[in-house]
Amino acid sequence: MSDVDTAVATLLEEKPHLKSDLREILAVDAAHETWSFDDVPVDSGAFGEMVSRGIVAKRDGEYEVADPEAVRRRLDGETSASPVSNSETSLVLSLPSLSSRWGGALAVVIILAALFRGYTAPSVFRGEHIVFLGNDPYFYRHWIRQLALAEAGPLAVPTGIQAGEPLFIAAVWTITAVLGGSATTGYTVLALYPLVSGLLTIPLAYEITRRVTGERRIALAAALLLAITPVHVFRTALGFADHHAFDYLWLALTLLSGVALTRRNPRERSVVSATTLFWMGVFAVGVAAQTLAWNAGPLLLLPIALFSLAAVTTARAHDFSPVPVLTPITVGLGLASVLVWAGHLILGWQPLQVVLTPTLLFIGVGVVFLVGVVATRYSFSPRVTAGGVLFGGVTVLAVTLVTLPEFAAEFSSELARLVGLTYTEGIAETISIFSPQYGTFFGPALFFGFVLFFALPYVPWSLYTGYRTESLALLLIGTYASVFAVLAVIQVRFAGELSIVLAPFAGLALVHLGSIVDAVPRPTILDASTSVDSRPPSAVTDPLTIPDRQTIGILVVVFLLIGGFGMIQGPVQTNKSVYSDEAYRTATWVENHATQSGSSLSSVYVFSDWGQNRMYNAFVSGNSESYGFAQSIYPQFVSATQPDSWYDRLGGRVDYIVMTSVPSQGEDGYQQTTHAILYESLGSATLERGGAGHYQAVYRSNDRSHVVFRPVEGAVINGTAEPGSTVTISTEVSIPNAEFTYTRRTHVTENGTFRVIVPYAGTYTIGIRKCQLPLMTLNLEPSYKRGKRFRCNSADCSEE
Repeated sequence: MSDVDTAVATLLEEKPHLKSDLREILAVDAAHETWSFDDVPVDSGAFGEMVSRGIVAKRDGEYEVADPEAVRRRLDGETSASPVSNSETSLVLSLPSLSSRWGGALAVVIILAALFRGYTAPSVFRGEHIVFLGNDPYFYRHWIRQLALAEAGPLAVPTGIQAGEPLFIAAVWTITAVLGGSATTGYTVLALYPLVSGLLTIPLAYEITRRVTGERRIALAAALLLAITPVHVFRTALGFADHHAFDYLWLALTLLSGVALTRRNPRERSVVSATTLFWMGVFAVGVAAQTLAWNAGPLLLLPIALFSLAAVTTARAHDFSPVPVLTPITVGLGLASVLVWAGHLILGWQPLQVVLTPTLLFIGVGVVFLVGVVATRYSFSPRVTAGGVLFGGVTVLAVTLVTLPEFAAEFSSELARLVGLTYTEGIAETISIFSPQYGTFFGPALFFGFVLFFALPYVPWSLYTGYRTESLALLLIGTYASVFAVLAVIQVRFAGELSIVLAPFAGLALVHLGSIVDAVPRPTILDASTSVDSRPPSAVTDPLTIPDRQTIGILVVVFLLIGGFGMIQGPVQTNKSVYSDEAYRTATWVENHATQSGSSLSSVYVFSDWGQNRMYNAFVSGNSESYGFAQSIYPQFVSATQPDSWYDRLGGRVDYIVMTSVPSQGEDGYQQTTHAILYESLGSATLERGGAGHYQAVYRSNDRSHVVFRPVEGAVINGTAEPGSTVTISTEVSIPNAEFTYTRRTHVTENGTFRVIVPYAGTYTIGIRKCQLPLMTLNLEPSYKRGKRFRCNSADCSEE
């Protein structure tokens, strides 16, 4: 079955009304060796379909039917002979049509992707609670809770997030409102959305690849590798509800619409058709959504600006007009600007400097477009054209920075933050994928497996081939991949975006490597000598078949070579964000304890390491907007050597302190730190370290990994004893999962007095070393919290 035979069959299946147009073209082709568009009585849209699918081919500046016999057979209801199958050769699947076969294969890939991302369900849905993965999702949980408490209507966005991710919150809340508007419903929607968004990007990546390469086998390989790419897996896992998965969907739609608008014969004269208008609308919505969904979304639009420069330069180098391609791109940017301004002026979304970005991009691309038109009109050389478009783009940016100082300040600030190659406020995702934090050379494999290393070489190839063969669609995805590769090198937070735009190259690498070992035919796109965009986007070399056993084995080995490590790393990276059972039990225990103590939950604050801080506060008070206090203060607190001196510094803000093990326990000086005193000794004094009197241990997890304290004023014990001696004070304490002896030691002053603060109510044993005083007991009532003072001597202890 030839490519043209397949393309005609697909065209007639999708658009049977074009059958008469095909007959008209076939009649003209029979009468002329070559002909022009004006010679055939069909409209530009129908003609463009036939050219784009390879049914009609370009030759010497005119057109011809690529395979008249194949077209005639299809029009007469005949098909080419199907391959004969036996046990030693490939077996053709007995499915209704070629499209359904590939659709079934894609469905299998999507199911595989769902398994990789949905296995976290038991860790997310725990009884009455929904436990998100990681720290950031609790920020959005906070806002969904606020909207639920306010019984807000659809599209509502709290003021505190209108300058951050307004479209994201609006989308989640609108679905929640339609489903009833409760906080629990909102949390469920928030937990499920990453999985849904991630699964939707799989077929979008498939379609992008299919349109660019013209081969479904490469498209299926791209979808398969994206389904197991670690960074895409854990960023779109069930429960990983930050904004990134939302951004991926709009990025994929924008890229797909861009490919659809650019994947055409660049010498076609038609500019507008129903198909073009549709994709132009999708492009506008994608650009607008990326801008409104994230205040750093404008960075995702950078490839469009660079592509416009490359497109105009390519057009001039090959002597064709950039108008048919850049017109819908430019108009789409204009429509996107209108949508963004509407969101800003009507709904108050995003600050002015963010809203301006698509408008400035529209102006910049428009200027580049005009330079290209002028260059074509006056036949400027490619070098002069390239200089002109670069000058035009830089001029637009320079004028903007001079005339809009607020935008210039924000631009400088974001640029400085972007290029910082060290931690930003301790946040790991702001460092490079090549950072020593991940392993300078091994780090990328943690996020991409080996897919990155196999796919990246095809990116410069796509730029070169796109320029050489006039394939603007190939040039577009090459530009996207180049930009996001640079951004990911700068900050790992862009690695997820890179995984999507890199998928077509990963699919190409897999099929190409398979062809090298003679398992599959060589990708025809690698041998393109003319415009790749004239190839049929749905062409395949063969029907979808089940290869023989040996070929299957080879393909499995090739797949594991490229994607095997990623299949392991995806779950590994996801599990790092899953909260352990003990962390969950600790959070629920604190929640119950705060409720039973009669505290006003809305004002209760849990102090912990910043990476888990939002989770604890979400469970206890619901206020999980910020981890700023924990991020800036907690590291100082646990590394201090005088924990009681921090009691006043915490300023009464902290109600609970949650401590977990830290990797620094083996460092010099650790034994004297607050972390060692509280976490390891539960506040007791030992031979190695002093104790603490303002921290009452109230809970320890079953595996001893989590300990909870309450800062308390405590009771002050004043006593007299032999000067220079050492006094030991102790009491038995029982808390959930732990029974221990709380001990304090203090030195008696030269005046013969001592003073000790203790945090527990109960009976204390006071032993005085180096003197013959008898043991004494001290009964402390629960009212010790009010700071009662006791004076002890050799006879008794009494309240002052």
